[in-house]
Amino acid sequence: MAVEPLRPDDPAAIGGCELVGRVGEGGQGVVYLARRPGASGERVVVKTPHPSPGERDAADLSEITLVRRVARFCTARILDAGTDEGRP
Repeated sequence: MAVEPLRPDDPAAIGGCELVGRVGEGGQGVVYLARRPGASGERVVVKTPHPSPGERDAADLSEITLVRRVARFCTARILDAGTDEGRP
């Protein structure tokens, strides 16, 4: 997995996870490589949607509800979902 450096406008952390670099960016948002807080420092990815009008926030969170219904072997495991400083 190729990881690019964080850009100057990227946050240093999201949801308590320290961002290490960028894994990719597409039409839906940005995916970061991160370390979870705590002694384990487990490596995870954090996906953030592109900024959009307020009604999109609810849609982003409802998408998480749908993804959680998918069998675990078919998609990445979701560790947490929510908003951080007003962003989904």
